[in-house]
Amino acid sequence: MENHKTVMRSDLKMRKGIRHFGGIMLGSILLAACASSEVPYAPASDVGEVGYTESQLSNDRYRVSFTGRSDTPLETVQDYTLLRAAELTVAQNYDWFEVVDRTAIPHLEDDNSARAAVQISTGTASQTRCGLIACTTTQTSPAFPRSEMDFPAQREHFVASMEVVMGQGEHERSGDIYDAREVIASIRSDF
Repeated sequence: MENHKTVMRSDLKMRKGIRHFGGIMLGSILLAACASSEVPYAPASDVGEVGYTESQLSNDRYRVSFTGRSDTPLETVQDYTLLRAAELTVAQNYDWFEVVDRTAIPHLEDDNSARAAVQISTGTASQTRCGLIACTTTQTSPAFPRSEMDFPAQREHFVASMEVVMGQGEHERSGDIYDAREVIASIRSDF
């Protein structure tokens, strides 16, 4: 009888361990999913990293770029590039900017993130095998958590870049000339 209690305690500890492990895995997966849903609008920490960069080409001319993540739509990447150009224009005491060159390039990157799924069984499993004369049923203790990992090879992300010339006062109306304050107000209202 004492041996049976020891086996039951051991079985109970294993079930608690499985539940604890499953809870940790599920929490980690949900946290990763929540963290990846936001599109950061901030300076890029390094070349090729997510965020914006700019370089001054002359007193009134800049090259502005924005690198998005794989879950950032091309339209958002282009809007953030326009937003950064508008912010620079205002910061340099100009009123408007003209886009003289623009590109939007898809890039493929290696995906080192894993998608995980955990399946936990807390009950006992039984298996019945029948021979010529009789059937035998065996019961086993709970299975350990099973996990499945999926490593996609590559993900696509977009990089938008534009060269802008800044100006003050009146400007001719054109599809490539933007009022900096209007761009800031319009794009910032969306996020």
